[in-house]
Order: sequence, then structure tokens, then C-alpha cells
Amino acid sequence: MFKKYDHSHQMSCDLLYIDEQSFNDIPYSAEELSMRLKKNTHYNIYIQYIKDVPVGYIGLLEVQNPHYSGVWIDLIAVCKQYQNQGIAKHMLELVIKKFKNKGITLSTALVRENNVPSLCVFKKLGYKEEADAFKLLCLDKI
Repeated sequence: MFKKYDHSHQMSCDLLYIDEQSFNDIPYSAEELSMRLKKNTHYNIYIQYIKDVPVGYIGLLEVQNPHYSGVWIDLIAVCKQYQNQGIAKHMLELVIKKFKNKGITLSTALVRENNVPSLCVFKKLGYKEEADAFKLLCLDKI
């Protein structure tokens, strides 16, 4: 089952569980996480369940600007015990289908160079590295 995050306490706990099993870097309680995510109406999360167990999630940012209509794949997380089973690929395929049906014409993702499993999944689905790639610049203390 692939469900859109609804900001409920249970789904926030599910997100935290997946994060704990994968990246382990969300520093918020379920309540704080829900409040933070409610603030951005263009950001959506979908959670993948297997037999009611949360096993992965994908975070998406819808972008409408003068140049294109697109969706940024912001985060993909899969619990360690479910990795290498096609779950990330399955979630990406569902997202691509959903946004294609909405008329979105571009999907992009930002992946760390050393994240070989994620790079492989994206490439299997037809994503290509741009020859003139942009540089990611961060200002994290504003």
C-alpha cells in the first residue's frame, strides 16, 4: 500500500520509524514533524507499507515556474531490512505515473555521488546525469 502522508500522529510515527531504520537524522517528535510539514503545501510525502508495516517513504516538491512544471524527488528512504528489494524503484514508478497523469513534464532528483544504490535506481528508470550539472550551494545558518 502506498499512502499520501496525512499529518496524523500515526503517519508521523511511521515516518520517524523509517528514518530511524535508514538515515536516522530527523530530530523532531511526531508532533513537531507534523507541524513542520503542514507549513509547505507544495511538499508531499508518500509512505510505502507492506502488510501495514511502514517500509519506505518518498518526499516530493511540486514546482511550477516560468520554465517548467516539475516534481523534485527530495528524499527516498527505505528501512535497512527492506533495501535491495525494489521498494525505492516501485515508489518512484508510482510517483512518475501520478505526476505524468497531472501533466508534469519534468522530474529531477538530487543524489549524493556516493549513494550508488539510489543512483542505480534512478538510472534504471531513465534519469540521466546532466552534462552541465548545477552546483548545489547551501546556506544553512540564516
